[in-house]
Amino acid sequence: MRPSIGFEKYFLHKIRTGKSETLYERLALHLLGIEKLKAIEVVPVETEY
Repeated sequence: MRPSIGFEKYFLHKIRTGKSETLYERLALHLLGIEKLKAIEVVPVETEY
C-alpha cells in the first residue's frame, strides 16, 4: 500500500469516529506545552416584541 493511501485511510477513520487527535498526538502537544481551546456553549438571548 502506498503511504498516501495509508494516511488517507487513517485520516478518514479519524473523521468518521469523531476523534480529532489520538492519544500520542495529545501527549506530544502536552509535552510541547500546547493546550487546546475549550468549547463554550452559547445560549441565545430571548427577546420579547
